[in-house]
Amino acid sequence: MKLTKAESKWLEDLKALLASCPSKRLGFYTIGDPGISVYDYTKEKEISALMDRQGNLYYPGAVDSLDAEITFLNFPNCVHSVSG
Repeated sequence: MKLTKAESKWLEDLKALLASCPSKRLGFYTIGDPGISVYDYTKEKEISALMDRQGNLYYPGAVDSLDAEITFLNFPNCVHSVSG
């Protein structure tokens, strides 16, 4: 598929912006909405431990429970949540 010049530039700019992240603290996940949640990755072990203790707690709920949510990034279309 051939991208337009504007699409190619937007994707290159987005890649450069993501690569320039000034922190290892920012973690990301999606549940399939048109966006990505940003959370405090330094709480990853606490999030996993909480999910292990409460077997029915999903990742977003654990992030919320630990007050680790930072912000939500909206994309122009759906961000599918898949695993390979």
